[in-house]
Amino acid sequence: MLPTNDEDSTQLVALKKALATHHAVELSTPDGPVPLPSSVRSVLADVVDVLARGQAVTVAPEKRS
Repeated sequence: MLPTNDEDSTQLVALKKALATHHAVELSTPDGPVPLPSSVRSVLADVVDVLARGQAVTVAPEKRS
């Protein structure tokens, strides 16, 4: 996935700032807010950081034995 335009870049910068805080981060859903687990927040922060630099990201599952 690649950032596609200036609007995406602006949103990525805002998201990067939100993820960098120590405050809880939640997703808004029709059923109410859902807190992000720390593992998801960590991955999302890494993805946002890379995309904000204009680089591509691939997310793939890792097989565990």
